[in-house]
Amino acid sequence: MIDTSHKISKTIYYFDKNEKWLVFNQYSNSEFKAYNAGDIFLNSKWHLINDSIFNNGIDNKILSLSDTLFEFTNRTNGRTILKAYPDSLIPIAFRKIQ
Repeated sequence: MIDTSHKISKTIYYFDKNEKWLVFNQYSNSEFKAYNAGDIFLNSKWHLINDSIFNNGIDNKILSLSDTLFEFTNRTNGRTILKAYPDSLIPIAFRKIQ
């Protein structure tokens, strides 16, 4: 899923069925690189709570979820909308990461 709300960068969020998630950034025409949150620890696992909360270290209230869109909100970042893209639009290095 890709967050396209930022004009200067693209962010890929990778989620899998084994509750793993990863984040990658691309600035301008540079390569995608693993997101570096500095001294903030990002949990690499996600899980659902009562089918309405997506937790990846922070409780995120699910607002909308479909095959193509994931919208959630949390107390730190506000509202986030992620759009699902086919593998053909995701850089080869980040397709179906194991």
